[in-house]
Amino acid sequence: MEPNRSVDLGIVIQARMSSSRLPGKVLKPFEDGTTILGRLCQQLESMDMPLIVATTIKEEDDQIEQFASDHGLCCYRGEEWNVLHRFLCAGEQLDTSHFIRICADNPFFLVDSLHVLIHQLFQNPGLDYLSFCDQKGIPAIKKHWGLFGEIVSKKSLRLAHSKTEDPFYLEHVTNFIYGHPQEFSVKLIQAPEQILARDDLRFTVDNPSDFDNAQALLKLVGNSFSLDRLISEVDKNSLIQQTMIDNINKYTK
Repeated sequence: MEPNRSVDLGIVIQARMSSSRLPGKVLKPFEDGTTILGRLCQQLESMDMPLIVATTIKEEDDQIEQFASDHGLCCYRGEEWNVLHRFLCAGEQLDTSHFIRICADNPFFLVDSLHVLIHQLFQNPGLDYLSFCDQKGIPAIKKHWGLFGEIVSKKSLRLAHSKTEDPFYLEHVTNFIYGHPQEFSVKLIQAPEQILARDDLRFTVDNPSDFDNAQALLKLVGNSFSLDRLISEVDKNSLIQQTMIDNINKYTK
């Protein structure tokens, strides 16, 4: 992919230990000894981009900072619930025009999918926000898929931060941006056909049953997984699929 010199990118991974439904989930080891945060960082090495982990100033997140230090990664610590400010401050340290935002509850993150978004950004460097979406135009971040990242510009984050003090928008970093397309340049790209209309798939980890489900799926797909392989294994395993459906019905996005 030929780079666009007017665009530069960094990666911000949001991670904290104080999940209410599954505390410590981002560093909770699977049976093979890996963790969600560890798997993400390893997968993202292939992107060859500056990366920073954004966590909170809470004491339990000392573990996140230690993880970053142990792996030679930058770490920014900020407010717990003003995630927009925390993300923006972390991104400012990377000194890039755009940031790839990744949440640390996605053990099956599809790194290759980022190249699709990046290609679109290089073709349209003025974009403020890029994401995959479903067949109804709902951004992937509002789905239960847990497979994709999103790209957001620094200037749009700064503008969003200056325009809102609504706790909802402060907690959900990019919602203000894609929720106000009249103020920002937003592009949504249809997700791959295999998953576009699938409302019964949940690969994100939010509670203990999600974690157990992910562990069971990891045993089936290993470390070299693809979207087709993930969906195929879920469709063949009624227990994994039913757990996904139960948690989709239990939690809104």
